[in-house]
Amino acid sequence: MIRTASLIAAASFIVAACSGNVETTPKEDLALADIPAEALASAQAAIPGFTPESAESETRNGTPYIDIEGARPDGATVELDMRFIDGAWEVVEIQRDISADEVPQSVRAALPDSAKAKDAARIIESIQNDGRVVFEFYHRQSDGSNAKTEVLLDGETATLLDEEWEH
Repeated sequence: MIRTASLIAAASFIVAACSGNVETTPKEDLALADIPAEALASAQAAIPGFTPESAESETRNGTPYIDIEGARPDGATVELDMRFIDGAWEVVEIQRDISADEVPQSVRAALPDSAKAKDAARIIESIQNDGRVVFEFYHRQSDGSNAKTEVLLDGETATLLDEEWEH
């Protein structure tokens, strides 16, 4: 099963690359038993003692991705976004929901008046594999949709992003 999942991931990448496909497939639930062992090992290396609880898979621009949600040893819920690249599963970001009080002051200062942290319906902290952190702020719009604003924290420097962050 594990070997099959890895082969499928590699084949998906090759087919998409050859066809010029740059689309994202819809996310699909992935049974815990179907998560490749290599992906679980990478998750455990990133967060020792991590316990997976659910997973989804998708393909972005021809690259297979798996999102694994679970618990750290302290019980906190996190999501690990992983991609299959160069024949291996890599954790590209670790996400967790946070409160407005947990947002660093420099990040709050970078937000426009229309997207203040205290007014956000949801805030996600995304720690990238290079140590930088992207903060995602979701604000409910009058039509019921969510507007998303992102700020990149690189060391002490917070920068409002013009485009959605891609790892």
